[in-house]
Amino acid sequence: MAWWKAWDSGILSLRNALLLE
Repeated sequence: MAWWKAWDSGILSLRNALLLE
């Protein structure tokens, strides 16, 4: 499957967490 999709999703989650903090 598209592993880059999961990787991109993880990056977005990380950025969201940083922005929320």
